[in-house]
Amino acid sequence: MNRFFDRHKKTIIWIMVIGFFLGSVGLAAFQYMRPGGGGSSSDSSSEKRVALVVNGEEVTNAEFQNAYDNAIERQKSLYSQFGQDFSRLLEGASGKLYELRMKSRTVESLIERELVAQEADKRGIKPQSGEVDQKYNEQLDSILNQQGWTLDQLKRALSAQGRSFDEFEKSMRESVRQQLKQEELKSQVVGDIQPADEELKSYYDENIDQYVENPGRVKTSNLVFNTQSGAESVKKKAEENPDYFEEYAEENDLDPNPGWFSKGEKPRNVEDLAFSLEVGEVGGPIKTSDGWELLKVEDKEERSVPEFEEIRDQVRDDYVNQEEQKRYNDWLEQVKGEGTIEIRLPVVKAYRKAQESFQEGLEAYLELKSDNPSIDPYLPYYIGRLYERRTSGLREEESAEDEEAEVQEKIEEYRQKAVDNYMEVVRETGAGAGDLLNRVVQLDSDNPEANFYLGRYQFQQKQYSSAASSFEKAIEARPDYVAAYMEYGKLLVELRNYEEAAEKYRKALDLAGDNVSILNNLADAYMKSGQYEKAEETYNRVLEESPNNFEAFKGLGDLYLEQENYEEAVDYYNDALSVRADLEASLNLARAYLNSGRLEDAKSELDSTLTANPYSGEGYMLVGDYYRKKDLPDRALEEYRQGLSRTQNQEIRSKISKRIVDLAPEDTEARFTLARAYRDQHVYDSAIDQYESILEITGESSEKREAYLGLGEVYLNKTDYDKAKEFFEEGLSVTEDPVRRVSFYEGLLKADEEQHGEDQLSEVGKEALLKIAEVNINQGSRSEAKKKLERLAELDPEYRKDRVQELLGQVNATG
Repeated sequence: MNRFFDRHKKTIIWIMVIGFFLGSVGLAAFQYMRPGGGGSSSDSSSEKRVALVVNGEEVTNAEFQNAYDNAIERQKSLYSQFGQDFSRLLEGASGKLYELRMKSRTVESLIERELVAQEADKRGIKPQSGEVDQKYNEQLDSILNQQGWTLDQLKRALSAQGRSFDEFEKSMRESVRQQLKQEELKSQVVGDIQPADEELKSYYDENIDQYVENPGRVKTSNLVFNTQSGAESVKKKAEENPDYFEEYAEENDLDPNPGWFSKGEKPRNVEDLAFSLEVGEVGGPIKTSDGWELLKVEDKEERSVPEFEEIRDQVRDDYVNQEEQKRYNDWLEQVKGEGTIEIRLPVVKAYRKAQESFQEGLEAYLELKSDNPSIDPYLPYYIGRLYERRTSGLREEESAEDEEAEVQEKIEEYRQKAVDNYMEVVRETGAGAGDLLNRVVQLDSDNPEANFYLGRYQFQQKQYSSAASSFEKAIEARPDYVAAYMEYGKLLVELRNYEEAAEKYRKALDLAGDNVSILNNLADAYMKSGQYEKAEETYNRVLEESPNNFEAFKGLGDLYLEQENYEEAVDYYNDALSVRADLEASLNLARAYLNSGRLEDAKSELDSTLTANPYSGEGYMLVGDYYRKKDLPDRALEEYRQGLSRTQNQEIRSKISKRIVDLAPEDTEARFTLARAYRDQHVYDSAIDQYESILEITGESSEKREAYLGLGEVYLNKTDYDKAKEFFEEGLSVTEDPVRRVSFYEGLLKADEEQHGEDQLSEVGKEALLKIAEVNINQGSRSEAKKKLERLAELDPEYRKDRVQELLGQVNATG
């Protein structure tokens, strides 16, 4: 993340300047520009509640919430400028701690704001209206230019957000006024700074790294060995014969992989060795992640720094800026220390104590947990993190030999307390945070409960292999862990490993006795594996324990439906529905009626079901089946199409589409649905059949276009790149709209990249890249166009050189 901010430093600074006035960047921020906005409560009781008191001056909860919301929105906007999603930092338990950190920073900024305002009033600092006007106009112009807006566009944007320009102007002028007061106060506090030459030279020497023009770099070749002795043997021969390094590489078919790098780009031991060697010298061996490595320096560029006298003015400016900030910060800390500051946000107050002192922070957290545990469900997490931080500190602290055992004992105690507190949060919050669960397992890898919850989380995330491993660890640590066997069984059912699932359920039964939930799961596993007798026997065991058990009734209905014993199925589905209403049971009852020839009973059941569940696509599909059995194909098609329009479930849509195609082979919508379903299931030949049938049937250019695109994508998935390109080209031949053509160009580019490699595009790929860039320019996506054009120029500087340069000129002229 530090590299990210370094790369975009100037942009970030500008965003933060705008953020000072807008409370964020862009239209979404306008709601945060006035007190009471940004989602904070505006009722009188909320505004009267006090968050802070600074030298007798109160800051209300509403003001605090507004400032906090502004800070969050600024971060969201800042991250979004670079394609980052700030909201991900707020997820899970670690996100709650991050929120707490942001709230503490907000408190700090509000304290400083109050102290500065009080001191400015005390000194009689009042900006003149002319100063405010000038600064306001400058900032407004800057914002309009940055956003590319006119004043009227800004007013319309505000109006669209339910805000007026008067509100915007009032808020912004007040921000300017406060800024000018702070600048004047800072000027008075800092005073005049006139550094002596000795001070400037000393500052230059201490901060010389920031004035480097060329950081220096080195070009090295390297050879990697499995053993240290092997590397040392080659080095010895290379020292005797300067050409031996290259000869050895050539004889052993090794690539020395020469390349340039600067400091900070390689592991420290590699850098230290490389920069210590002369050109032509071989050094090492050193241990790296790849093995034992020898380096040979091929070339070097020395670091260059301008002399002090050359940049004297810049050094003076830097020194003055640093000294100004130091004096101001020292004054601010002094004023804080002398002031009377009361924080009435208990959790934030405890957090701030924890940043200063482990013991004080721990006592504050524990007191909150004891007096008001519901104040924040993540309190145990904050406590756990505090314990973890202290264990890290203890490991880093030097201790006398006779104290080592005591320190290790304390570290172990704190580690266990961290784990215990984390598990409290897991139980309280439902174990939905993978970051927290992984943290617990890192601290206590054999913790059965942590591994169980982690397995459940991984199961939910479809990380099946990891989930299985976690369940196994939980069971290994606690062989009688019934819940772990149950969840593991469910995972194995999901993976269609029914035999092993049944084994896990049987083990759970051995431990828990005739538990009806376990029995139902076991019966389901038996049925799905085709062991119908065992499934029937197990469901009946459930009914012995629980005579009106819905799951057992429905399970037996499903079992008999699968065996085509429709009358028995009907009886058990009716028994299940007498216990409770259930859509799946009702649909399966109708299906049993249809298959047994009781058509009117099926229709009656379906009518009732669709009245209660009007968006059941499967229900309409079964109604279509009813009319089909009544030899009314047109009415059946009507119901099938109704069902298709009422469901997004791909499996149901696929089943309905097959029925429509059977009755109406010319229905291209159904064929497209089927083709997409086959493609998603990797049944590529069936998808191709559907797309080709559409091309034979349709005369619509839009449908031809979609079919050609689908065929291209399917052949791309089949790695038949020439065929894929053929269909993408066919699609271009029936597509005039430039924007729609992009999909085909992108297909051609992808096929060419996969066929030849991203750095070895053929004429087809290069032309596709150029065409996409042209469309990007026309759509206003100039940054995307520039990336593609620069990539094309780098791949082949001669490819349509004039056109590429012309387009780059357009991009740079308006970018």
